[in-house]
Amino acid sequence: MVSKNQILNLLSCYCRMVWAFLYISGKLETFSLNGEGKSWKLSLSILPLIIATGIAISRTCDNHHHWQDVTVGSLLGIIVAYVVYRRYFPSIQHRHCKMSLESLAKSHKLDHEQQYYNSDEDIKVV
Repeated sequence: MVSKNQILNLLSCYCRMVWAFLYISGKLETFSLNGEGKSWKLSLSILPLIIATGIAISRTCDNHHHWQDVTVGSLLGIIVAYVVYRRYFPSIQHRHCKMSLESLAKSHKLDHEQQYYNSDEDIKVV
């Protein structure tokens, strides 16, 4: 019999590993136009997913979990990690995927204000 604690443990493990994949991919710009063609970035990015998959397979092979528990826990972990990651960071394919959404909003606001003030300088009252 699989306990509730074991299922939550597997879910949290997969959630952490998927979040780590998204975070590393974003910081290294693995899937954006800036980082394409770098195999070391891809290798480093998918390492947490390989570890999580290895843990899930070993739990199933050792009869610690049923394959249904592993599948559902993995899918829930992927969904939760994606939702939490996208709450604070842009897509890993975004051109500014290194920055948090808060930093992007601040830089966009500063750029907008700077453009506004620069356009005022061009207007001269005679």
